[in-house]
Amino acid sequence: MMLVDNQTHVESIIDPGLQIITMSDAVCHNLGLHYNPHIQLNMQSANGIIDKSLGLACNIPCCVGDITLYLQIHAIHDPAYNILMG
Repeated sequence: MMLVDNQTHVESIIDPGLQIITMSDAVCHNLGLHYNPHIQLNMQSANGIIDKSLGLACNIPCCVGDITLYLQIHAIHDPAYNILMG
């Protein structure tokens, strides 16, 4: 569980093989986070499907225990997770 944007705790998954941090668009909208739709990535999932990210949310404060990190998070449409951290 990670406190996101000083608002609510969100269940997060750590994947050491991932090179970026992604968040579902539903969580972004529920938290009122804005992402830049001009910064998109082509993302390949484990099943080989390639989708574009919706955009990049910059400098989002995320607290894990006593540590606050300011993360760059890519918004993804309808993933099977809330937050996936690489």
